[in-house]
Amino acid sequence: ESWWKIREPELSEEEKLPALVGSLHLGTPFRSRWCDAACNLLYEAGEASVPYLIPLANGDDRNAMLWALRTLSSLSDCEDARRAALETCLREIFSEDALVRQASAGTLSRTADESALPALANVLETSPHADVRERTVFALQRREGDQAVALLKAALADDEPYVRTRAA
Repeated sequence: ESWWKIREPELSEEEKLPALVGSLHLGTPFRSRWCDAACNLLYEAGEASVPYLIPLANGDDRNAMLWALRTLSSLSDCEDARRAALETCLREIFSEDALVRQASAGTLSRTADESALPALANVLETSPHADVRERTVFALQRREGDQAVALLKAALADDEPYVRTRAA
């Protein structure tokens, strides 16, 4: 139904956004052509899609949250989108759900926001999940500055070999 609704030529872009966002509840994370296409259209809508995506990123629906997070993190030119993606990632990086943790860590690795450095340091020091620590090291490698270098040096002493290898 959503697909046909957004194809109606008399609908404005803003009228199509709720249908696109609503469809994100239906897809399997990262395995749905429809959700992938919906995210691309939401990305093209730019800032207009942000007010619709932020509630999904903070909601209880895991699938919709992952799709919204993907789209928000792509809208790096929009301050509200970047802040919402960062807040969601920092909250969800300690999730018991491995897919949510990995998506959060991956989004943090793509974020250029320097305000994420203290949070990345916290994740590196406290996360019990090696996959998240490895993605955090990857995120730190994409940054410059003494603090990032110090954190990478500390990661060389991690218990997991692949975290240490990534940090090297």
